[in-house]
Amino acid sequence: MIAALLLALASQDPVAVEPGEAPAPARVELPRGPAAVALAAIGAETRAAELAWRGLPTSADAPEWRVAATWADWADAVRAEARGRGLDPARAARLALVARLQGRDDDAWDHFASLASHPQHAAALLPLFLPGVAPAELVALSQSGAQRGPCVPPLADGVVLRPAAPPPSTHAADVRLGYPTIERRSMRVDELTIGTARVRMTVALESDGVQVDVAHLGGGPAKLHVLLPELPDFEIYVQYDDWVRQDGVGAALEIELAPGDEPHSLFGRFQPRRVAWPTELPTRASHALANDGLVITLPEDDPRLALVRAASDGLARLIEAPCRVEALARGSGSRDGERLGSSVRIDLSEDASGREWSSILSLAERWALAHPSTPPPGR
Repeated sequence: MIAALLLALASQDPVAVEPGEAPAPARVELPRGPAAVALAAIGAETRAAELAWRGLPTSADAPEWRVAATWADWADAVRAEARGRGLDPARAARLALVARLQGRDDDAWDHFASLASHPQHAAALLPLFLPGVAPAELVALSQSGAQRGPCVPPLADGVVLRPAAPPPSTHAADVRLGYPTIERRSMRVDELTIGTARVRMTVALESDGVQVDVAHLGGGPAKLHVLLPELPDFEIYVQYDDWVRQDGVGAALEIELAPGDEPHSLFGRFQPRRVAWPTELPTRASHALANDGLVITLPEDDPRLALVRAASDGLARLIEAPCRVEALARGSGSRDGERLGSSVRIDLSEDASGREWSSILSLAERWALAHPSTPPPGR
């Protein structure tokens, strides 16, 4: 099932990196699908583009998410992408970053796949997915000009990695949200340099969870931290570090590598998420949504209230309908999809994981990409 898209096909025995010796380039492989096509377009001598992410949030909790202009810019970029998919590689890269930070990996991979005709930008964006370099670090790597080909530049000892879930075999818009199945697939990066160590990282989706294997290939000791990815319809309810059950979930797991170590394995066991509202992309907007808009309700003490209020104008631009946010006393929210008056209302009071919120963002973006509109005057 895995299409080996390696920079070099011949395998070599692990050899420690000597002082002053340039490390071998990290090599990436992805499962067959649109993302793998974009990866294959990256040549060995392709110089990665410099990422222009000024003004964008570079973490999931950045204060920019509570600024309305951030969401308006996102919505305008999505609308522009709908009118010319793949024509502006910098825009596609920015949309991929936003999707990854919002927990929408399938959408992020779709934006990566749209860069098949722009291998320089695909090369620059690749480490955001595998091994999961933090956006701020990725910008610094792109500015260094050292990245060439479908590879990952050396990373610092102690790095925190947030790999994406491996890309699906089809475009995100063709994946039915809310349907609890897992397409088994995996991706791998070889010859990744972390500190003085050479490492192989494999991220695999299995029928019951996600596994990340990290093997020491050569060089000295190294330390890294890995945050396991989740899926839209499945959440991790228990984590294992080298098959030892861990207390709690959602925290990055630490790996210490040393020469001669057996591969280290991290595993997150899945359970289906409770999805209690429609998650399929509609073919047309309902009359209630088009005429009276969307109302999102949250408890008045919900820490996301400022963020959702900031996002409401951007959502309105995407769905081309009014969108407002109501803060309610906890326990008084309406049921998802319920119409009070003629508005469509979504209640986030039970959305502790943030899955429902990310689904709203995903559906709004996919709707806008599938329904290009005329840009408003002055834009």
